[in-house]
Amino acid sequence: MSKQNFGAGSMITEDRMGRLMMVGLLAAACFLGQAVPAFAYSYGPESEAEWAGWPEFCKVRYAASGEGQAGQLSSKYPPDVIQRLQSTFGECYMYLHHHCGARLQLQRAKLATNPGTRNFALESAVKEDNFALSVCPVDNFFYPEIVTHLGLTFLEAKDLAKAEQQFDRAISTHPEYAGAYVAKASLLRKKGSVDAAIAVLVKGSQSTEGQSAEIENALGLAYFQQKNFEKAREHARKAYSLGYPLPGLRDKLAKAGYPL
Repeated sequence: MSKQNFGAGSMITEDRMGRLMMVGLLAAACFLGQAVPAFAYSYGPESEAEWAGWPEFCKVRYAASGEGQAGQLSSKYPPDVIQRLQSTFGECYMYLHHHCGARLQLQRAKLATNPGTRNFALESAVKEDNFALSVCPVDNFFYPEIVTHLGLTFLEAKDLAKAEQQFDRAISTHPEYAGAYVAKASLLRKKGSVDAAIAVLVKGSQSTEGQSAEIENALGLAYFQQKNFEKAREHARKAYSLGYPLPGLRDKLAKAGYPL
């Protein structure tokens, strides 16, 4: 797929607010406390790999956006598919493509070797997610997904306080959303607060009625970190019975002499 199809190197063109936001981005000092260099801003995927790694809802929304239409992507998805996505996401649909842009920017930040490029991508991700949240109602099912992703961006920027604040925000508004518990627990484990991570995950398991494979897997990993292998195996069995796809915890337990 060509760069023209991806809209690489272009500004956000779908709405005036988006244009103003990106002008502000290029002119302002960012949350990392440094001036933002004048890097070219790429709103959509820049490669086949980025396109392939995008969730399907991002591909559909981008194809229906101004840039997607300019890049001749609109014909890739029929109108009924686009209408179904709009119906599913409700009010969050309008600027959903900004959150999708934030996903790309965070991934680019993780891969960047130049500090300036990394900082620019991180600030871009923050601004894109905040812009998406400006029109996404708190009671929308997708709201905690955007907030948690915002927290993951702050986590990548090593601003643990802001990251935890966003995870707590997602949990308080949508206690049924498993991703925020897993993200907060991962942060706590990295800080060495494994007991606190387990407490968060236990709360998450209760809030999701024990039906989250991701939470059960995270509990298994936390207990494994504590060398409580029996508890780790108990939660690993729950996670895999719920369809958790990755074998990491299973492999760790097998090597420790506690096969499932």
